[in-house]
Amino acid sequence: MASSLSSAGEPPHDMSKRVWHDGKVMQVYVQIPQKAGGHGNNAPSDDLPDTDVYLIGSIDEADSFGPERVMPAVDPVTGEPMTDASGQPLEEVTIPAHDDTFAQYYPDGTIADTFGYWVLPGSAASESNLRTREQPMNSLAQAPLAYAVDLGDGWQPLTRATLVQQALERDIIALKFSNWGGGAWLAPLPAREDSK
Repeated sequence: MASSLSSAGEPPHDMSKRVWHDGKVMQVYVQIPQKAGGHGNNAPSDDLPDTDVYLIGSIDEADSFGPERVMPAVDPVTGEPMTDASGQPLEEVTIPAHDDTFAQYYPDGTIADTFGYWVLPGSAASESNLRTREQPMNSLAQAPLAYAVDLGDGWQPLTRATLVQQALERDIIALKFSNWGGGAWLAPLPAREDSK
């Protein structure tokens, strides 16, 4: 689907929030699928580039980029009912408080298909190399979310995709696919280093 431009010359978007990319805060503009009432495609498109989005524990619990939300247990992309691990239908689920770390940044407002991955403790995780945020019982992540790692050179927040990949290669973290999140594009904000 080709997006029509708004009067400001940008594609229409359905939501916007702060995210991380390469250790800096940026703004993301999201197109929710049309079947969910938005401006976006109803499925990933071969015509768009892809970007991975790492869903990490909130870097600052007092200022989460994605606040916790309780919602009916219906997949917002497919409209299908959600089930637990045993296949039993759920009534409600919690989108846990989290921050998003974007792996790719395409310039000039290029819309990309987004694919989300919960960042969880891996088999080599310990208190000495991974910090996590606890999650509610009915969390979509179903495990604590990682937010900082020590690869031998001190604690660093997981706000850079390269750091997420390094921790993944060492089995300190594991990734769990969340969903295709629609189309989105990033825009720079005034520079702010991830000093938390």
